Amino acid sequence: MEIFLLVLFLLGLIALSNMINRLVFFIPVPLIQIALGMIVAVIPFGFEIPLSPDLFFVLFVAPLLFNDGKRIPRDELWNMRAPILLLALGLVFATMLAGGH
Repeated sequence: MEIFLLVLFLLGLIALSNMINRLVFFIPVPLIQIALGMIVAVIPFGFEIPLSPDLFFVLFVAPLLFNDGKRIPRDELWNMRAPILLLALGLVFATMLAGGH
């Protein structure tokens, strides 16, 4: 029952962030949600949500990347292929050289 109430509370925060965004439209919704999350994190409710990093990546990061990948215009992606590949491969090799022995 606690988890159900916690999920309802978090959904309420999402609704609140959208209402705040209608009043303060020049601030992006993710920034409002981060601010609300920081406020809720400071207030002690007695809830503790254990979340492993692997589960976080599967539940949140992967769907966000997939959604962004579906919405990107293919022509722009093709025109930006050189900087994208340079950043992807160059940063991998730079990290490998700097961090590896």
